[in-house]
Amino acid sequence: METLKVEYQDPDAPLKVASALHQVGFAVLMRPPVPQQLVAETYAEWQQFFHSEAKHHYRFDPKLQSGYFPFQTERAKGQDHPDLKEFFSPVLLE
Repeated sequence: METLKVEYQDPDAPLKVASALHQVGFAVLMRPPVPQQLVAETYAEWQQFFHSEAKHHYRFDPKLQSGYFPFQTERAKGQDHPDLKEFFSPVLLE
């Protein structure tokens, strides 16, 4: 599987990203207008969250479709073994 890399300034970027999301599930958006300092701060905050016990207060809520999934609690479709990850699924606002 090849990862699609899309240049943010490409006029067809929205269509290319949408296509990649439908076909593969992800894409790499190259050179978005997000300051590197903001990216670094966000990573640091999430790292602090995942290393804290506070994460357990935000367990996944099926009604909200949002929350924390502990390590090895999710399985990929059709797989017998759990994924080697923990993650937080945010509420999607429309």
